[in-house]
Amino acid sequence: MTRRILMATIILFTSYGLAGEKGFFVGAGASWSMVDQELMDDSIMTFKAFGGYEFNRFLAAELAYHNLGSYGESEPFQGEDDVLVAFDTQAMAAAIVLTLPSTDRFLIFTRLGVSYHEDDLTFSSHNQFSMENQKDWDLLGGVGTRFFISEHVALQGGWERLKAGDKDLDNLSMGIYWKL
Repeated sequence: MTRRILMATIILFTSYGLAGEKGFFVGAGASWSMVDQELMDDSIMTFKAFGGYEFNRFLAAELAYHNLGSYGESEPFQGEDDVLVAFDTQAMAAAIVLTLPSTDRFLIFTRLGVSYHEDDLTFSSHNQFSMENQKDWDLLGGVGTRFFISEHVALQGGWERLKAGDKDLDNLSMGIYWKL
């Protein structure tokens, strides 16, 4: 039974709506990015640029660049040794985007993928700073909506969570989507 449901889902996502629905897209947006970690509860404006290919009206592949900004304190922490007080991060991401059109102009989507992030970490120890650079792969996911204001241009908003090591970065974003 599960096999039949899986096959029906694959057929639906790959065959329905193929006429005129596939093609490349690009976009950009601004995000309100938040991190909640011990000694660091910060939120800032960030941005992302993305592009990809829609295979049909339900399935797309997307690549994105996220500049996730700088978080934390600019002064050494008094007390404990080796306390993370600030970090700067950026990420490249690859994701599968599943969409569900609800009208001709409005749809909802979910995004699941991986990100390769580079983090510059600043630690404080006895009123002194030390720096460390980390690079790693992590998962990302999110949900959002898209409202088409013309045949090829849409406003897009959503929530996305990226992992940067042991830190969760939540992004609320608004941007523009352009189907080429």
